[in-house]
Amino acid sequence: MPPDTVDFLLTQYLDGTLAPRDRLAVQWLLNNNPEAIARLNAYSKLDRLLGSINPMPPIQWQALSKRISAAISAITE
Repeated sequence: MPPDTVDFLLTQYLDGTLAPRDRLAVQWLLNNNPEAIARLNAYSKLDRLLGSINPMPPIQWQALSKRISAAISAITE
């Protein structure tokens, strides 16, 4: 499984938003791959850290979107 797919599935697993079939696949991965466990623990720690920020600062979504798009364009060109 590509690392990007694993990361995406792990974050969804952590959020509780995975379909049952995918949840079983992630549970199998966690039972058989110590690196996947470490990644899940890192995401969990980050999630707790971000959740502890109160109040969350305002996000300028338009500016963020433009910066992400520009970064992606710079990589793909």
